Amino acid sequence: MKLAVLGAAGFIGQRIVTLLRAHGGYAVVPVTRRTTGAIAHMVEADARDEQSVTRVLQGCEAVIVSIAGSADMIEDIVAPIYSASEKAGVSRIIYLSTGVVHGQAPDYGTDESSMLRHVQPFAYNLAKIRAEECLAAMRRGGDVEVVILRPTVVYGPGSRWTQGFADDLYADVVTVFDRGQGICNAVYIDNLVHAIEQALHAKLAPCQAFLINDKASVRWRDLQEPVARALGIDFDQLPHLSSEEVLARYSGPLSGRRIPNWIRQIKQRIVRDHAWSEAAYEQALLQSCRYQLPIAKAEKILGYSPPVSFEDGLRRSVASLNIPARRGLPI
Repeated sequence: MKLAVLGAAGFIGQRIVTLLRAHGGYAVVPVTRRTTGAIAHMVEADARDEQSVTRVLQGCEAVIVSIAGSADMIEDIVAPIYSASEKAGVSRIIYLSTGVVHGQAPDYGTDESSMLRHVQPFAYNLAKIRAEECLAAMRRGGDVEVVILRPTVVYGPGSRWTQGFADDLYADVVTVFDRGQGICNAVYIDNLVHAIEQALHAKLAPCQAFLINDKASVRWRDLQEPVARALGIDFDQLPHLSSEEVLARYSGPLSGRRIPNWIRQIKQRIVRDHAWSEAAYEQALLQSCRYQLPIAKAEKILGYSPPVSFEDGLRRSVASLNIPARRGLPI
């Protein structure tokens, strides 16, 4: 099968290309806006330019969309990619969305049949919702099949959730919420690629979405503590906050209020110049989650069966950390 991977230079895109090439049976065309040395035989195309995308999709049976970017970028690429796929004769689009279309902390009982959460404070989440809706609408009037995958926390060697967390620990800018007891809807990168491969071949209704997680129920502490330990840091000694308090205090303006000492103490930890950043609020929400998104639909219809356990995926991630001691820097 010949297929294209759009966004092939990113963390997820690179691994998709690497694994599918290794598995055999695929002629993989890695596509990025600007070629880099990260992947061999990279092809340039601007995903917002229908003509450019049509050119690189010639002869492809499928296209995997793994493009990161701004909210505007996420929305702007969908229609050109679908139209280009039709013109190039592509049969199926695999679109990587995100579980946060259901919110950072989804309600208990949420699954693929649940309404998407259109009232959210994050532009990225809303853009993914609109992108999904655009794809569904175009599929209703078009010939190209669409499969939407919704992973949330995609971890693995070099990911923002492991390497990024290590970098933040070294920079002393980490705050942990609820002592890491919240549910982390995590999926190891190779398990996500497995889901993609299953989605390439499954017999499906016209447009379907699938939540993708590891099988194990994982807490944020389970993901973060081994990374801290690798740097010689005691996870329990990190700054810890209650997500409930943070979210309650973020819900309205702080001006005119007496700011408690504990807030003053974390102002510089959360962001150097801003007491309450969107990133801190987003993390508080994400780590306040108490519900594991189900993968039953993906298991039943796609035949999804995560090949890498959480323990093994985390071990690989920690073993690959580029930690300060290995860079020759003081800890």
